[in-house]
Amino acid sequence: MVDLLIRNIGQLLSVPLKPKGNEPCDKIGMIKNGALAIKNGKIEWMGADCDVAKNISGSPREIDAKNHVVCPAFIDAHTHISGYPYGRADDFEVRIFGEESYAGIARKGGGIRTTIQCTQQASDAELQRVSGTILDEFMRHGVGTLEAKSGYGLEKEHEMRQIKLINELASSHAMTIIPTYLAHVLHSSISREEYVAQIVKDFIPHFAAHVKCVDVFCDAIAFSVTETQQIITAALDKHKFVSIHADQTSPFAAAEALAPMGVSSLSHLENISDAGIRAMKENDTIAIVFPTCSVHLNAPYSPYEKFVEAGIRVALSTDWNPGSSPCSNILLVGYFAAKYLRMPLHEVLRSITVHPACALHLESHLGSLEVGKEGDFCIFELQDWRDLFTQCGNTPRITLYKKGEVAFCS
Repeated sequence: MVDLLIRNIGQLLSVPLKPKGNEPCDKIGMIKNGALAIKNGKIEWMGADCDVAKNISGSPREIDAKNHVVCPAFIDAHTHISGYPYGRADDFEVRIFGEESYAGIARKGGGIRTTIQCTQQASDAELQRVSGTILDEFMRHGVGTLEAKSGYGLEKEHEMRQIKLINELASSHAMTIIPTYLAHVLHSSISREEYVAQIVKDFIPHFAAHVKCVDVFCDAIAFSVTETQQIITAALDKHKFVSIHADQTSPFAAAEALAPMGVSSLSHLENISDAGIRAMKENDTIAIVFPTCSVHLNAPYSPYEKFVEAGIRVALSTDWNPGSSPCSNILLVGYFAAKYLRMPLHEVLRSITVHPACALHLESHLGSLEVGKEGDFCIFELQDWRDLFTQCGNTPRITLYKKGEVAFCS
């Protein structure tokens, strides 16, 4: 028997994994005046409210959606929430006055290395507290699942400390969290060759039981393409899926070299080449893009329209991190994507639901409201779903459900 029945839904958006057509209404799968039934944490039935009586028996607990919007809980496929969130104010002030770029700050030992130092100095309890607060903020804006990276440790024991923190949060918080090991920057005390060898031969085998994904910052200020390829091979050998920071601060010919290796997604891509776009298309690689990062750094935007023209799926993400995108508001990301990337609103919705689910290999049970999938959804106090992305990030009242149970309510 059904446990929970949501009725009187003004706009029920299923956002199907495989739309039946190419029209916007097909891609969001909207049912007006709909209903949604949950059994044992999974979607049992969905359809028109007028069809409830002939499809639902018994006396399940009923929730009146009051003619509001119901959609899948959002998914953020790229965050750095395990790092200490403060300590980068000097970097910000230097950038806003045009005195130095993000890459220039990094080359002088600031940026990511500042956060590494702050993270290592913080206690476990403090990191747990601030990361938990950030997760609460994500839920406030409708995110029910996110990926979380290490990357502020350098040494194996410090990276493992972050991975342990991420897994503890995954066990204690209502959020679904996908733990990732990130090879973020090179070690300053040993040679490049020695550090990459440590990652390949020691770090990844040691971390494999504790993470689901491996990421590398492949960039002129971090790991080379060849070094990244070595790390990818080691990760795939351990049956981890791979997502790579690529072509961020300058053209680096990363996408064209890495997409054919079987990576699940490439992120940033502000400086991707046409050859890189072709390689992503040919290998069905998902692009993860961060308009808030571009705003924060006064940097170029990822070429969304070129991705669409090539048929590449795009996921939006906050890229939450202390230095280049300290933003937990996925709705603000959607607003910027619509305004600055010219992304249609129905594609904005797909880019924070079903596409990131695919990037994280979760599409079989998350990312869309379909029978048999988990009952992860949001009720937003809106009459028109499009207003999720028209209000400059102002989030309406929300109730977020995980597996049919309330996980957050504003």
